[in-house]
Amino acid sequence: MRRLSVFLLFLAFLAPAALLADNSETSRAPVLIAEVSRPGDVRLLLMVYNDGEAILTRKDADEPDGELCSTFLPADFLAALEDTLRDAGALRLRDAEVIPDLTRKTISFFAGPDQQGRTHGNTFSYSRAEGPYLIVARAVSTVIDSHFGFCI
Repeated sequence: MRRLSVFLLFLAFLAPAALLADNSETSRAPVLIAEVSRPGDVRLLLMVYNDGEAILTRKDADEPDGELCSTFLPADFLAALEDTLRDAGALRLRDAEVIPDLTRKTISFFAGPDQQGRTHGNTFSYSRAEGPYLIVARAVSTVIDSHFGFCI
């Protein structure tokens, strides 16, 4: 558990640094950061980058101290993921009402640089996957189910 906590803390510092990095066509930037947690306990963290690399960290009954897996998503899958999240309104969704005793999902979605080189992004949380949050939840599940079967 301590290893995962240290790694998650490292990622928490790494993500803002990546966002401040040069956003030119060749630089690496996050597209999606998804966290599933209960109060005080992160159970899953998924990071997807614009170069296709996807990193999954998770804790469960089989790995209570956590495990780390990485893979690369095909370019067409990554483009479809971005389109799905954009179409679901992930750049403008707000936090949904907190529901006690349910896991909380926090999603950060970043659209690539525009013509001025600015990256647009949004972070929102939800407990119950309904409406546009359901589309987002399915997109995240598809990434995990399709590309991390070796890790689950």
